[in-house]
Amino acid sequence: MSRTELPLPPSQGIGLQLAVALGVSVGLGATEQARADDTTQPPQPATTDTTIKLPAVRVGGHHDDSDAASYSAGNTNSQTLNISRMPGSVRDTPQTITVVPQELMKQQRAFTLDQALSNVPGITLSTGEGAGGLNGDQFRIRGLQARQDIYTDGLRDFGTYTRDVFNTESVEVIKGPSGEYFGAGNVGGVINQSQKHAHLGNSYNYDQSFGSGPLFRGVGDINYQINDDMAIRVNGMFNKQDVVDRNNVTSNRYGAAVDFGVGLRSKTSWHLTWQWLNSDSKPDYGVSMIQVNGIYRPITEYGVPRNTSYTRSFDFDRSNIHTLTSALKSEVSRWLTITNDTRLSMYDRDYTATTPAACSGACANAILSGQNYALPYGAGGGAAYRQEGWGVQNVLMGRSQFKTGFMHHDIKAGVDINYASDSRWPGSFTNRNNNQTIINPSYSSPGTSLSFPDSGYGNANARDLGLFFADRIQLTKQLSLFGTGRWDSFSSTYYKRSTRISHT
Repeated sequence: MSRTELPLPPSQGIGLQLAVALGVSVGLGATEQARADDTTQPPQPATTDTTIKLPAVRVGGHHDDSDAASYSAGNTNSQTLNISRMPGSVRDTPQTITVVPQELMKQQRAFTLDQALSNVPGITLSTGEGAGGLNGDQFRIRGLQARQDIYTDGLRDFGTYTRDVFNTESVEVIKGPSGEYFGAGNVGGVINQSQKHAHLGNSYNYDQSFGSGPLFRGVGDINYQINDDMAIRVNGMFNKQDVVDRNNVTSNRYGAAVDFGVGLRSKTSWHLTWQWLNSDSKPDYGVSMIQVNGIYRPITEYGVPRNTSYTRSFDFDRSNIHTLTSALKSEVSRWLTITNDTRLSMYDRDYTATTPAACSGACANAILSGQNYALPYGAGGGAAYRQEGWGVQNVLMGRSQFKTGFMHHDIKAGVDINYASDSRWPGSFTNRNNNQTIINPSYSSPGTSLSFPDSGYGNANARDLGLFFADRIQLTKQLSLFGTGRWDSFSSTYYKRSTRISHT
């Protein structure tokens, strides 16, 4: 019995080789065995060779670690965190980390940080009420306050405002206590935004969005390589939006960012990034809650249209935020790398919002019977603040990689120092009508004026000095030990015209 095999190149997959060879061999062998057993049939003419010869198929892949956008299509466990004092990748960090890549934000049309974080379980939003808070990005991680735990490229993002993601490469949420990396606080976790940086090669991109409301948004991204070792990247954004199904509520933002990169092919690299974000919006505190049979529910469940808004003509949210970030990295030797990251932030914000009160008793009876009702504003009528502040942070770190016997060490040690100052003036209204009808409320409020008297001035400042040390010991390819420690000296002072409080 003869055997015929298909000639397959060595690069062909072994599964294909076995399947084809086995199938052809069995078929030919069975045919010739039948011919040998059947001696009564006349000799058959020689058959033509019908062997099918397939060309070689070669499959290969390549992953460029320098391209952060490539993580959007792959496993983000391999993503390198853009935080110098933390382990190299998500997989190497012994904490729960969720990464929201840029491609996902694009597909979902997520324009703000809170929209991007809707992909992360365990994060909830705070409205920002009371004398200590402002409406804006105030998050809770696993139920714990994280208002001061928002970072960009591993450095504090000072201020409370609505953050846009036009200059964001990805968002990382590190859950659980993180004081060993970031210092005092950080009990629930940390939210980090990775900025867009200049890179080699030229690229141009513009994205235009239209939506109901209406919404008009444009984002431009240009990267230009100046020479073999230098590039500049410019991002711009405008977002003009009337919030869907909410009367007289707007979300208007404008921003620009420039990143200048030097030494992109060298052992010493430096990025200088400036970002500006401006907002001019009408804030919204939602609708009243109505009490029926001892249970509070949104008043829209009892016939009040959802688009009913209690925003007044004198309400506004106007802010200007400027940040300047420097990131220096130098490979001094084969075993030592030095990094120095610095950020300076300056922000100011004027804010006032109207707060509807809860509806119960006579108000609830009137609404349930289809009548209108004049209801006083809640929370003293609403919040009004002028806010000015600034913050600075510098992290100097050395990283050393070496072996002791069979163990590979990755040591990081450095100094982290930051200072923040926040000043606020509560607002005072003149000729303000302090009640509003539940149904068909009036937006216009002629004659109302707002001032921010110095008598209510207050200032809070905080200083933190931290020393940290971490060592990751690689015992085998599958097993490593990671240990870190940090010491902090933290002090804060609160000043209010007639009161001064200090804490260390």
